[in-house]
Amino acid sequence: MNIEHWYAKQKEVDSLIEEKMGGTLVLTDYLSVEHRTFAFQCELMELANEIGFFKDWKHSHTIKMDKAMEELADCIAFAVSVGLTKGYDKVIKEIKPFEMWEDYPYLDLFIILRQNELSNVGQYQMALGMLLGIGLKLGATLDRIEDSYLYKAEKNIQRQQNNY
Repeated sequence: MNIEHWYAKQKEVDSLIEEKMGGTLVLTDYLSVEHRTFAFQCELMELANEIGFFKDWKHSHTIKMDKAMEELADCIAFAVSVGLTKGYDKVIKEIKPFEMWEDYPYLDLFIILRQNELSNVGQYQMALGMLLGIGLKLGATLDRIEDSYLYKAEKNIQRQQNNY
């Protein structure tokens, strides 16, 4: 899957955020990168909670696909934002779903992602591939995952334009 349009859309979102912050936020600052990496981890846990694979005690849990796709899109957005800041967009243009997404239980996928700090190109590529794998495991298509990210990016642009 070619993700260059993700980079373009996330650049638009990130530029609006920096502009709205009036120079008090510089996305290339160390602390900003750390905060977005932390946000990636938080969104990852929100996705896990939405899927609910670990809620053995809850017999009535059903996955709300739209909400799960929104959480997945949030994970992608923060990962791509960090990737842009670190220059990974110059190296990674295509992402394939994690090859063994069907074989790995959700728990294993999330444990691996939870340990991922997006600190190098390999971790970044693995994170995006695993996120695609989780989306496929949920029953989404690559097109739906892509559409979910682009929809959420547009929503984030509108939020910035409306003083979110």
